Amino acid sequence: MKRWDHSDIPFRQLSVNISPHQFLQPNFVQKAKKIIQETGIDARRLVFELTEGMVFNRFSEAVQKMNALKEQGIRFAIDDFGSGHSSLVALKSLPIHKVKIDRKYAHDSHQNAHHEVIVQVIISVAKAMRFEVVAGGVESLEQLKHLQSLGCQYFQGMYVSQPIPSEALPQFICKKKASVNNLEGLSGDEGKD
Repeated sequence: MKRWDHSDIPFRQLSVNISPHQFLQPNFVQKAKKIIQETGIDARRLVFELTEGMVFNRFSEAVQKMNALKEQGIRFAIDDFGSGHSSLVALKSLPIHKVKIDRKYAHDSHQNAHHEVIVQVIISVAKAMRFEVVAGGVESLEQLKHLQSLGCQYFQGMYVSQPIPSEALPQFICKKKASVNNLEGLSGDEGKD
């Protein structure tokens, strides 16, 4: 994040996938705070992505750690949302600002009526709770336009890019900035986060 800031890469936040193994370590909160302090990064620009299953299987512990990190400014996204672990009542009590629709639903919602309904429900619930919504697994313009028509705000997936090393990001941004900006109001997580 520091390197990218010095390279003038225009991104407003950095999303980091946190594995259950990492998050459930007893000293995870202290490690995160130490890294923020040592690097001097603005923690308000960090989003930790936690899987729905991990959060809801260890709910009390997850909420405690999330609240401690939220005090530092870190925000949270629930990844793989719709995989069946969450309850709406519990979701309301989490300090999150974003849900990422499980790839299996977002990926083929344009061809599978059942998945389309699930995606519509997730988007409706998320928006009613004032969460941002990200669709995962977008690989084609057809998928993107369909998700956009359902009201999805953001997306990620191979349609924008395959995973790339952090050193390649400045060049990627320069090449792709124009095409990402022209996607009629729907912006890709890879270009922004």
